[in-house]
Amino acid sequence: VALALQSATVSAQDEVEEPVLDAETQKRLQIYTSIQWEEGPVSVDVGGNATLQLPEGFRYTGRQGSVLWNQFTRNPPDATIGTLMPIDEDKKWFLCFEFSDVGYVKDDEELDADALLSSMKEGTEASNEYRRQQGWGGIHIDGWIVPPTYDNKTRNLVWATRLRDDEGNQNANHNIRILGRRGVMTVMLVASLDEMDAAIAETDQLLGGFQYKTGETYSEFSSGDKVAQYGLTGLIAGGAAIAAVKTGLFAKLLAMVGKAGKAIVVVIVGALAAVKKLFFGKSASE
Repeated sequence: VALALQSATVSAQDEVEEPVLDAETQKRLQIYTSIQWEEGPVSVDVGGNATLQLPEGFRYTGRQGSVLWNQFTRNPPDATIGTLMPIDEDKKWFLCFEFSDVGYVKDDEELDADALLSSMKEGTEASNEYRRQQGWGGIHIDGWIVPPTYDNKTRNLVWATRLRDDEGNQNANHNIRILGRRGVMTVMLVASLDEMDAAIAETDQLLGGFQYKTGETYSEFSSGDKVAQYGLTGLIAGGAAIAAVKTGLFAKLLAMVGKAGKAIVVVIVGALAAVKKLFFGKSASE
């Protein structure tokens, strides 16, 4: 794919023999070039209920482009409504946006980082049984990079975990949940460990330009609105249990060349055991 994208930029005047591309590579190149990007500075719509002020140096594509991006990076279909990444091809990270209309999530609980980590590890190891049945390698959570933290001013819940595969390769995922009146905007940062700190800093700046539209903000909750059946702990445990797979760590897709590319993709894993550990067995009131 890297060779295909590079060759696409070579002018007819250059005396370079063009490579012969196999059918699969041609198909992926066609998918890549069909993605429609908006480049900053511009205000972009995120899922119909929010906007983001996209600065210069970044690009964004909505639902249709995100479907194509998943196909290009060989990820399974999901509910991503937007994908954002740096234009600088030396930066290998990107953001995925998804909105869950679960209702108003109450934020009046304390987070137990140790209990959550233990539960997520147990659930991930349980999910490895299924992965191995499919002939896939296991994924393991080594610990927090950023423990669960909630900001009651921005209504942002963040956490990040360090992941390791059976061969010792490491990666990470950084999760952000932005609470709104009718649900939660999920923002997932996909990055290598080497880039994580810098990518988190840039992500924080980018999300400073995110806002729900009028009528959709957390503070505009009104009596009679739908209320979620879980709180902040449920958001974290659910994020582990859903197993929204962003594959590519094992395939080592490091050569997605082009101004939109060179993406390092991560596997996000979990199992329902994470939720079971936290919630099942408690009384109905709990």
